[in-house]
This record gives sequence, structure tokens and C-alpha cells, in this order.
Amino acid sequence: MITMKNLDTMKRIILGGMLMIFTLSAFGQKSAVDKVFDKYSGKEGYTTVYISSFMFNLMSSLDSDDPDYNEFKKATAGITAIKILTQEDGNSEAFGKELIAMLPRSEYKEMMVVKDQDEEVLFLAREEGGKITEFLLIVSGGGEDALIAIQGEIDMESISKIASGLDMPGLENLEDLKDLP
Repeated sequence: MITMKNLDTMKRIILGGMLMIFTLSAFGQKSAVDKVFDKYSGKEGYTTVYISSFMFNLMSSLDSDDPDYNEFKKATAGITAIKILTQEDGNSEAFGKELIAMLPRSEYKEMMVVKDQDEEVLFLAREEGGKITEFLLIVSGGGEDALIAIQGEIDMESISKIASGLDMPGLENLEDLKDLP
């Protein structure tokens, strides 16, 4: 016989199960940026670099008297990941268009677009709770095609310092961000 107590217990179990299913399905979904990196990772003509939060934690645990290094450590304190995808050869115009098409533009705010003769640089940011949580730099054309994704708690000065601290293709486009408001 079903009593009120049993009915309440069954409701709690069902609600708890539904909550767990929704939570697990949310964790199982990859972001659009992750899908782009997964698609091109390991393919000929593409290079992917992933710098994890563990690496930043290791770097922050090192002591140094170098003021530049200490500034770099401060700048990376809120960063959880940096992902870099570069195309070495091929049809750069098609690659750049595909990158832009694969990323849900409605989730990002356009910060700046720089167009040169044959190159376009697009700066996008995702904001949550008044803080930038993801910063994207897309470079297409001119033979220097790249997608750079910086994730974590981010400010523009930090991004500029990261760009000057890491010597990687495409990051030189980030160094002038410190001048933005």
C-alpha cells in the first residue's frame, strides 16, 4: 500500500534523479571552442597547443626575482586554460570562415575587428556576471590563420601580459589590448 510518506520519498528520488541527469548531461556537452579544437587536433597542416590550469599553477609556485616573470604570474592567476589552433598551409580564407561559422556568435561580444589587405583579426569575449570568462582571437588570411582561446577570469591587461610572456604565433596580436578601456 502506498502511503503519503512513501509518495514523498518517491517524489524526492525522482526529482533527485532528474537533477542528476540534467547535471551530467550539462557536463557532457563540449563547448563550441572544444569542438573546433577536437576537429583539427592532430590533423596534418594544423597545430594545436593546450596549456592547462595545472601548468599555470606550477608556474605560480616557482619563485623568481625577475619582475617580468612575477607580472606574468599575476596575469595568469585567473586563467584556467589557453588553447591555440594554427593552420600551417592551405585555404586560409575557407578556414577562417569555418571558424567563425562554428562559433556561436550570440554567446560572444565583439570587442574589436582589425582588417588589413588580406588579413582579418577578430576579438571576441564571453562575459558572465560582469567578468570576461572567455576571450577568443581569430586571425584569418595572410597565411597566419589562428584561433586563440583564453579561459578563466580575464582582464585585458592580463591578456596583454600573457601575450608578451609567451612567444607563440598569433599572440603578438594581443599585446596592444592593454590600451583598450
